[in-house]
Amino acid sequence: MMEDKWIKYFQGELTDSEKKELFSRIEVDEASKHDFSKLNNVWAISQLLTQKQDAQTASDGKKRFFRREERKNIRISVFRLLRYAAVICLVFGSAWYLATNYTPEKESIYTEIHVPSGQRLHITLADGSSVWLSPQSRMKLPNEFKRDNRIIELDGEGFFTVVKDEKKPFIVKSKGYNVEVLGTKFNLFSYSKNPKFEAHLVEGKVQVYNDTNKTDMVVLSPNEMVSLVDGKLAKSIYPYENEEFLTNGIYSFQATPFIDILEYLALWYDVRFEIEGPVLLKTKVNAKFRLNDDIENILVALQNVFKFNFKRLDEHRILISK
Repeated sequence: MMEDKWIKYFQGELTDSEKKELFSRIEVDEASKHDFSKLNNVWAISQLLTQKQDAQTASDGKKRFFRREERKNIRISVFRLLRYAAVICLVFGSAWYLATNYTPEKESIYTEIHVPSGQRLHITLADGSSVWLSPQSRMKLPNEFKRDNRIIELDGEGFFTVVKDEKKPFIVKSKGYNVEVLGTKFNLFSYSKNPKFEAHLVEGKVQVYNDTNKTDMVVLSPNEMVSLVDGKLAKSIYPYENEEFLTNGIYSFQATPFIDILEYLALWYDVRFEIEGPVLLKTKVNAKFRLNDDIENILVALQNVFKFNFKRLDEHRILISK
């Protein structure tokens, strides 16, 4: 049954030869290509239901957590249910996820994905490339890539693993800059709410350039990064060390100024930190925490390595003091 093959593909259970056979069918069958585009996005949405450690309250009032096999079965059931919906809006506790399909000019179909606070999302794109999206990230992508390129738009942070295709460059647009690759692994940090723009290359080769001035360009090799310095692209040696942690839902900070960690948390959890008193914000801190932990739990953990106090003022404001 074709649906079962797609489920095995999204679960990562197909062999290389089975994947090749499946995608060969897509290339010659427009109906199969269209079905794949829709099912790919439905699968991404169904993943969110098994995050946050999949806690469930039992009849005795205690929390239990789904085992891996239970999570898999739940996701498959949700996938089969959602695939028949034309417009999907999932509510879990509160309205925390919304995916909207819309049709701009030239009748191209796009999907816009928003990752909620404290969550992360793994998506497989139509060409087989994949991306891990960090909390509060937004990504706009076509359901079907064009014949001569693969273009998406990102507002947030994403770790990309791009399938090589020399005839169709993969381009991520963000903040007026393009990150263009053929096949590689890289991380892009580019939130509209934050002035920082950084791209770290793990494998392959990428070029980063100004969308309106291609002479403002930097070409990266592995273990290099590009960032904005005084409004210009600047290259430096800076290995990306979070790939393993990212796939396990963990973020690691090594010798990172406390103020930088607060900036990440502010973006990921949609909060604003207010500083009171002589807090040593530039003190460097080593820390690891799960991306789906509550922000209060993360701040408590940080107190074990750096002395400070915090108080929740309201839903979007947290006071940091000495």
